[in-house]
Amino acid sequence: MSRKSTVMKRCQKCGQEKSLSDFHRNRTKSDGHNGICSSCQAEVNRK
Repeated sequence: MSRKSTVMKRCQKCGQEKSLSDFHRNRTKSDGHNGICSSCQAEVNRK
């Protein structure tokens, strides 16, 4: 059975290491994802 490798990234806001699936896609970034995780981004957008 094949298993997907989980690529991790550290959020620039909360500092937690999370899966890339927890970050919004952003093709302008070198790895293709935002530097801030989705939950932190939602908090920023609420303010």
